[in-house]
Amino acid sequence: MKNTTKLIVENWRKFLNEEGEPTAVAVLGAPAGGKSYTMNKLKQVVDDVSSFKATMENGEELTVDKVRGEIQAMDPKEQMIGFVHAFYYLKDISQKDEAEFGKWFRDIKSLWDEKLNKLIPDIEISVSDEDLLFNGNSSINSLALLDNIDCDKIIKDLHPYHDYKRITRYFQSKKADDAITRYMGVRYDESGDEPNKIVKQLDKLHNKDYITDTFLIHPENVATNIIQNFFRVVTGGDGGRDSSAAIIDAYNQIENNKQVYSSNAEESYEIESSELDQVKEPLRNANVDDDEERGDKPIDVFVRIKGMKPQQAYNIFKEKVEEKKGKEAVPVFNALLKYAYLYFKDMPSDAKSALESITRDTSESEALEVLRSAADAGDYVFAHGGVTPELVKSAESVMTEAFSVFNKYLRLF
Repeated sequence: MKNTTKLIVENWRKFLNEEGEPTAVAVLGAPAGGKSYTMNKLKQVVDDVSSFKATMENGEELTVDKVRGEIQAMDPKEQMIGFVHAFYYLKDISQKDEAEFGKWFRDIKSLWDEKLNKLIPDIEISVSDEDLLFNGNSSINSLALLDNIDCDKIIKDLHPYHDYKRITRYFQSKKADDAITRYMGVRYDESGDEPNKIVKQLDKLHNKDYITDTFLIHPENVATNIIQNFFRVVTGGDGGRDSSAAIIDAYNQIENNKQVYSSNAEESYEIESSELDQVKEPLRNANVDDDEERGDKPIDVFVRIKGMKPQQAYNIFKEKVEEKKGKEAVPVFNALLKYAYLYFKDMPSDAKSALESITRDTSESEALEVLRSAADAGDYVFAHGGVTPELVKSAESVMTEAFSVFNKYLRLF
């Protein structure tokens, strides 16, 4: 592993001597928006833009999911030490910018105060705004106490996603600092629903002489993301996890704040996914020298890619459902989409209308019966979700109500 890392660094330095500055690439967008697919297409289109290509292929990947996976593969004691360091890292950045990072620090404080405190009874733990104490002493100077506790058991009692949110940010920052030291390209894959944080990260890299390219994969209608989400639910992608609530929240936040990216960019573009060739020259010409007329902007090139329309997405993913699970899975897919627009309250009205139109041939009662049968059969239950009894209960809460309202409406005539 060390030899591989050394070779990558040597090749990167050789490349820099020939080509100039390293590049930071941020790929943003709500989950299930086709970020990986779109960026793979973009790599093909701009294959001869060497600095961008080098970052996408060999740069340090700072994607949250990847970093979290690396943390969870560590020795349990090393993970616990990471939770200690995360406290102090988040304390430091929140003191510098409380408005932006205060919640992150409050989250790690709560984790230590309300959960880890109870999971580690052999150490007296106290938490304040200033310090995390082990037996009355600063934890950072008392890490040896972790030698005497069952770290493996503690780790197993933590939620693999929620409890790792803040420690992941600590390790992400650490990896970024290491990459900057080695002058390597870096790439992020984030939802982008907190634009000021993303801009601050890119500004840090920009000030270290990095070219900064930002891509926002953001359809005009979040129904596109919801369709791709339920393709995963019905086929077992991402363990069948239904991320609808997170998708809608992230999409709405991005929609309300996407101008932050364009206003912090020297060059800004808005294109369809079929127009990727339009950004080839801007990416090729990007450099760290600031344009005097446009000011010192942290983002060199910002590109918003609209992506598919809902009906197009449905046609594509309906075929993929049939390929992966057979024709009998298509009614399940349709029933899930009907459930989605009835159940999720914060879904924008245009998304509800699109999903209602797509599923108009399926009634609420038919959809509910399909979901009940699917849950009973167990053919669509996966590690983190799928068509489960819990999902059916949620569907019953809205589909039964919708069906009753419809019947009352008919009785008026």
